[in-house]
Amino acid sequence: PYPAPFEPTEVLGGAASVEVIFSPDSSIQSLTDLIVDAPNGCEIDIETPGFDSWGSCSYEHDGCAGCSVSDMKEEDFPIFPALLNTKHQKGCAIRIVTNNYNTPTCDGEITPLDFLSLNGIEVHMFTTTTFMHVKYIAVRNGSSSATPMRKAAVSSINFSQDSFMQNREAGVIVTGGDGGAGDVLLNRYHSVFDFDFGQGFRHVVNQT
Repeated sequence: PYPAPFEPTEVLGGAASVEVIFSPDSSIQSLTDLIVDAPNGCEIDIETPGFDSWGSCSYEHDGCAGCSVSDMKEEDFPIFPALLNTKHQKGCAIRIVTNNYNTPTCDGEITPLDFLSLNGIEVHMFTTTTFMHVKYIAVRNGSSSATPMRKAAVSSINFSQDSFMQNREAGVIVTGGDGGAGDVLLNRYHSVFDFDFGQGFRHVVNQT
Protein backbone atom coordinates (compact mmCIF):
# COMPACT_ATOMS: atom_id res chain seq x y z
CA PRO A 1 0.00 0.00 0.00
CA TYR A 2 1.00 3.61 -0.53
CA PRO A 3 3.01 4.55 2.56
CA ALA A 4 1.67 8.08 3.25
CA PRO A 5 -1.94 9.33 3.21
CA PHE A 6 -1.47 12.56 1.25
CA GLU A 7 -5.13 13.40 0.77
CA PRO A 8 -6.30 16.23 -1.53
CA THR A 9 -5.95 19.68 0.03
CA GLU A 10 -8.76 22.18 -0.46
CA VAL A 11 -8.50 25.85 0.47
CA LEU A 12 -11.78 27.69 0.97
CA GLY A 13 -11.47 31.46 1.28
CA GLY A 14 -8.37 33.58 1.64
CA ALA A 15 -6.27 35.14 -1.10
CA ALA A 16 -3.42 33.43 -2.95
CA SER A 17 -1.12 34.87 -5.59
CA VAL A 18 -0.90 32.63 -8.67
CA GLU A 19 1.06 33.31 -11.87
CA VAL A 20 0.25 31.23 -14.95
CA ILE A 21 3.17 30.21 -17.18
CA PHE A 22 3.36 28.47 -20.57
CA SER A 23 5.99 26.84 -22.75
CA PRO A 24 7.46 27.92 -25.03
CA ASP A 25 6.32 31.49 -24.31
CA SER A 26 7.56 32.23 -20.79
CA SER A 27 8.67 29.08 -18.98
CA ILE A 28 12.43 29.50 -19.44
CA GLN A 29 12.42 33.05 -18.09
CA SER A 30 9.90 32.45 -15.30
CA LEU A 31 11.46 29.27 -13.89
CA THR A 32 15.05 30.49 -14.23
CA ASP A 33 14.12 33.79 -12.53
CA LEU A 34 12.50 31.82 -9.71
CA ILE A 35 15.96 30.46 -8.86
CA VAL A 36 18.08 33.48 -9.83
CA ASP A 37 15.95 35.84 -7.70
CA ALA A 38 16.10 33.60 -4.62
CA PRO A 39 17.33 35.38 -1.46
CA ASN A 40 20.64 34.70 0.25
CA GLY A 41 20.58 31.61 2.43
CA CYS A 42 17.47 30.27 0.70
CA GLU A 43 16.25 26.71 0.47
CA ILE A 44 15.36 25.25 -2.95
CA ASP A 45 13.58 21.93 -3.53
CA ILE A 46 13.13 20.37 -6.98
CA GLU A 47 11.27 17.26 -8.11
CA THR A 48 11.70 16.36 -11.77
CA PRO A 49 11.41 13.06 -13.67
CA GLY A 50 14.88 13.55 -15.15
CA PHE A 51 17.61 16.20 -15.29
CA ASP A 52 18.34 16.32 -19.01
CA SER A 53 21.39 17.96 -20.49
CA TRP A 54 20.59 20.39 -23.28
CA GLY A 55 23.84 19.31 -24.89
CA SER A 56 24.76 15.66 -24.77
CA CYS A 57 25.90 15.15 -21.19
CA SER A 58 23.01 12.97 -20.02
CA TYR A 59 22.51 10.89 -23.16
CA GLU A 60 23.24 7.17 -22.99
CA HIS A 61 25.93 5.77 -25.24
CA ASP A 62 27.62 2.38 -25.01
CA GLY A 63 25.53 1.50 -21.95
CA CYS A 64 26.56 4.59 -19.97
CA ALA A 65 26.07 8.36 -20.02
CA GLY A 66 28.13 11.50 -19.67
CA CYS A 67 30.48 13.88 -21.47
CA SER A 68 33.82 15.54 -20.83
CA VAL A 69 34.19 17.98 -17.94
CA SER A 70 34.90 20.81 -20.41
CA ASP A 71 31.63 20.07 -22.24
CA MET A 72 29.73 19.87 -18.95
CA LYS A 73 31.00 23.33 -18.02
CA GLU A 74 29.35 24.68 -21.17
CA GLU A 75 25.90 23.19 -20.38
CA ASP A 76 23.17 25.22 -22.12
CA PHE A 77 20.23 24.43 -19.82
CA PRO A 78 19.62 27.81 -18.08
CA ILE A 79 18.51 26.29 -14.77
CA PHE A 80 21.81 24.37 -14.46
CA PRO A 81 24.12 27.42 -14.04
CA ALA A 82 21.36 29.21 -12.10
CA LEU A 83 21.45 26.46 -9.47
CA LEU A 84 25.24 26.47 -9.27
CA ASN A 85 25.40 30.27 -8.95
CA THR A 86 22.66 30.33 -6.33
CA LYS A 87 24.45 27.62 -4.37
CA HIS A 88 27.87 29.27 -4.41
CA GLN A 89 27.04 32.98 -4.50
CA LYS A 90 24.05 32.99 -2.14
CA GLY A 91 24.79 30.00 0.08
CA CYS A 92 21.44 28.35 -0.65
CA ALA A 93 20.67 24.75 0.33
CA ILE A 94 19.41 22.84 -2.72
CA ARG A 95 17.74 19.42 -2.81
CA ILE A 96 16.70 17.47 -5.92
CA VAL A 97 14.58 14.33 -6.22
CA THR A 98 14.58 12.55 -9.57
CA ASN A 99 14.09 9.07 -11.00
CA ASN A 100 16.86 6.51 -11.09
CA TYR A 101 17.33 5.22 -14.63
CA ASN A 102 20.19 2.89 -13.62
CA THR A 103 22.54 4.41 -16.18
CA PRO A 104 26.14 4.60 -14.92
CA THR A 105 28.46 7.42 -15.86
CA CYS A 106 31.03 6.49 -18.51
CA ASP A 107 34.70 6.20 -17.57
CA GLY A 108 36.32 9.62 -17.33
CA GLU A 109 33.06 11.47 -18.02
CA ILE A 110 30.49 13.41 -16.00
CA THR A 111 26.71 13.98 -16.02
CA PRO A 112 24.64 16.96 -14.79
CA LEU A 113 23.64 15.10 -11.61
CA ASP A 114 27.29 14.22 -10.95
CA PHE A 115 28.32 17.85 -11.39
CA LEU A 116 25.57 19.15 -9.12
CA SER A 117 26.36 16.53 -6.46
CA LEU A 118 30.06 17.42 -6.50
CA ASN A 119 29.06 21.06 -5.96
CA GLY A 120 27.21 20.32 -2.73
CA ILE A 121 23.68 19.96 -4.09
CA GLU A 122 21.82 17.03 -2.50
CA VAL A 123 20.45 14.67 -5.17
CA HIS A 124 18.24 11.75 -4.14
CA MET A 125 16.75 9.02 -6.30
CA PHE A 126 12.98 8.59 -6.02
CA THR A 127 11.72 5.35 -4.43
CA THR A 128 8.27 6.22 -3.03
CA THR A 129 6.26 4.70 -5.90
CA THR A 130 7.08 3.02 -9.21
CA PHE A 131 7.78 6.29 -11.04
CA MET A 132 7.79 10.01 -10.24
CA HIS A 133 6.34 12.39 -12.83
CA VAL A 134 6.11 15.56 -10.70
CA LYS A 135 7.55 18.85 -12.01
CA TYR A 136 8.01 21.06 -8.96
CA ILE A 137 10.39 23.87 -7.95
CA ALA A 138 10.04 25.51 -4.53
CA VAL A 139 12.06 28.46 -3.22
CA ARG A 140 11.84 29.85 0.31
CA ASN A 141 13.85 31.81 2.81
CA GLY A 142 16.08 29.80 5.09
CA SER A 143 14.89 29.01 8.60
CA SER A 144 17.09 31.75 10.09
CA SER A 145 15.44 34.52 8.03
CA ALA A 146 12.92 36.82 9.68
CA THR A 147 11.39 37.75 6.31
CA PRO A 148 8.88 35.24 4.91
CA MET A 149 9.26 34.45 1.21
CA ARG A 150 7.90 31.32 -0.42
CA LYS A 151 7.20 30.45 -4.04
CA ALA A 152 6.62 27.17 -5.83
CA ALA A 153 6.15 26.31 -9.48
CA VAL A 154 4.03 23.28 -10.38
CA SER A 155 3.76 22.47 -14.07
CA SER A 156 3.89 19.91 -16.86
CA ILE A 157 7.37 21.13 -17.85
CA ASN A 158 10.15 18.54 -17.91
CA PHE A 159 13.80 19.56 -17.59
CA SER A 160 14.33 18.96 -21.31
CA GLN A 161 14.92 21.35 -24.17
CA ASP A 162 11.84 20.11 -26.04
CA SER A 163 9.59 20.69 -23.03
CA PHE A 164 10.80 24.26 -22.55
CA MET A 165 11.21 25.32 -26.19
CA GLN A 166 9.14 23.07 -28.47
CA ASN A 167 6.14 21.77 -26.52
CA ARG A 168 3.00 23.52 -25.32
CA GLU A 169 3.27 23.11 -21.55
CA ALA A 170 1.48 24.90 -18.72
CA GLY A 171 1.92 25.55 -15.03
CA VAL A 172 1.47 27.95 -12.15
CA ILE A 173 3.75 29.71 -9.68
CA VAL A 174 2.11 30.06 -6.26
CA THR A 175 3.36 32.70 -3.83
CA GLY A 176 3.01 32.42 -0.07
CA GLY A 177 4.73 33.83 2.96
CA ASP A 178 1.83 35.72 4.53
CA GLY A 179 0.21 32.78 6.30
CA GLY A 180 -2.70 32.75 3.87
CA ALA A 181 -4.12 30.34 1.32
CA GLY A 182 -0.88 30.20 -0.64
CA ASP A 183 0.96 28.89 2.41
CA VAL A 184 -1.64 26.17 2.97
CA LEU A 185 -1.00 24.87 -0.56
CA LEU A 186 2.77 25.23 -0.30
CA ASN A 187 2.81 23.39 3.03
CA ARG A 188 1.21 20.38 1.37
CA TYR A 189 3.70 20.38 -1.50
CA HIS A 190 6.56 20.77 0.97
CA SER A 191 5.37 17.83 3.07
CA VAL A 192 5.16 15.54 0.04
CA PHE A 193 8.62 16.62 -1.16
CA ASP A 194 10.11 16.00 2.29
CA PHE A 195 8.57 12.53 2.33
CA ASP A 196 9.89 11.65 -1.14
CA PHE A 197 13.35 13.06 -0.37
CA GLY A 198 13.49 11.05 2.85
CA GLN A 199 12.44 7.86 1.08
CA GLY A 200 14.98 8.26 -1.71
CA PHE A 201 18.63 7.26 -1.73
CA ARG A 202 21.56 9.58 -2.39
CA HIS A 203 22.95 9.83 -5.90
CA VAL A 204 26.45 8.33 -5.92
CA VAL A 205 29.08 9.68 -8.27
CA ASN A 206 30.84 6.61 -9.67
CA GLN A 207 33.58 8.48 -11.55
CA THR A 208 36.27 10.68 -9.98
